[in-house]
Amino acid sequence: MLYRLGRWDEADEVTRVGLDLETEPSKRIFLLAIRAILLGARGDQTRLAEALAESHELVTHDVDPDVRAYYMGAVAEEELLLDRPADAMRTIEEALALYEGSDEQLLLGPMIVVAMTAAADQADKGRAWRSAEDVAAAEASASSLLEMAQRLAKTPGATPSLFAAAAHAEAEHTRAMGRSDPEAWLRAAAAWEAIPMPYPAARARFRAAEALLLRRGSRDEAVALLREAAGTAIALGAVPLQDSIAAVAQRARLPIESLQAAAAAADTAADSPTATAPATRDPAAILGLSPREWEVLELVASGRSNAEIAEALFISPKTASVHVTHILDKLGVNNRVEAATIAVRVGAGEPRPEADRRDTA
Repeated sequence: MLYRLGRWDEADEVTRVGLDLETEPSKRIFLLAIRAILLGARGDQTRLAEALAESHELVTHDVDPDVRAYYMGAVAEEELLLDRPADAMRTIEEALALYEGSDEQLLLGPMIVVAMTAAADQADKGRAWRSAEDVAAAEASASSLLEMAQRLAKTPGATPSLFAAAAHAEAEHTRAMGRSDPEAWLRAAAAWEAIPMPYPAARARFRAAEALLLRRGSRDEAVALLREAAGTAIALGAVPLQDSIAAVAQRARLPIESLQAAAAAADTAADSPTATAPATRDPAAILGLSPREWEVLELVASGRSNAEIAEALFISPKTASVHVTHILDKLGVNNRVEAATIAVRVGAGEPRPEADRRDTA
């Protein structure tokens, strides 16, 4: 409950002390799992891995299916943190199967959210890498999960958190289908805020801002939503969310002063080994871009203007503008934010193969 209420420092202390005292395997697994979820939300991958490693040893015992499922939900959260949505989808599907028939709605809602997030992330990744098979599988999974979420929200005695999870699932479903809906995200944010659960509310506001930018909606509204989400993320110490907010703000070239701390966190995270694309696959070739167009796209993804791209590549601003127009056409997108999002998904900023590098002068 402390985690749900956004009292994360207290949750950290309670789980630490609890683990010093608890010896019964099922109860210890639950403490380790919620601690792992907290550490993942804060981006502490080292302690997260340690918590899950101990949990893995304990699940070999004859533990309650609900507890085993909750542990697997924590594993799926780690896989999402490491940008492995396909693995997260498989893990959470197994967890939901274990959880089938349970009346523990308090735990079921978060699992549905993790599952839908994994499906939407995988759909995004599949579209970026031009994998129709991955997109189709992710869309099918998202639609099935949406039906489950909506059905559970209509059951007698459904809790506010299950209503909020269903609203979040509906929003993630729009993202999975390639048309992220800012209004759906705002409804999810309001549902979480009403409980109150500040962290998922902040995540929903971030997604609402992202969806607005992708649709060329109000930039002022997007800035306000990102500022609010960033304030919560910074207060909680939710570093991965700070990274995501800062990256979207940078790609959209938004002047958000309150994101300075998040931007610094994003710079640090950029040096960590969490590449989203296999090193053996050339992003430029996958997207049908020339080496020069890939260089331009990387600069677009970093939030550079046409003039700044021209200066970096020693070309004229007009030539830079032509390159950007051609890139948008080849990617089949309407604006720079969509192009930048695809670039990040396929590894913009990752070192290119030596054969693809050219003398930019």
